[in-house]
Amino acid sequence: MMKTFALDQSKQAQKIADLQVIVDAGGVKAMAAKTQLESLKAADVSSVNALEARIAAAIKKGGKKADEQIAAFEQAKADSKKAEDEAKKAALAARKAAA
Repeated sequence: MMKTFALDQSKQAQKIADLQVIVDAGGVKAMAAKTQLESLKAADVSSVNALEARIAAAIKKGGKKADEQIAAFEQAKADSKKAEDEAKKAALAARKAAA
């Protein structure tokens, strides 16, 4: 996602630079190039905003998944400790009963 975005951004920047040269030259072509340049700049902003939204969503999703994994690990750890304690109590009770 990021590689294609960076590649697209560099192509976009080159196209904007080329159009800016035409606009600076003046004339009828410059007027058409200026319109196209404004359109490209507006599209550039919207694509950056869309990418930021996708990145934020991915971060949020990753954070939620990490929280779930941590909770599952903590639960497994507590269950293991509880089983270990019960085994120790059973062994102690068996020793007391044998004595």
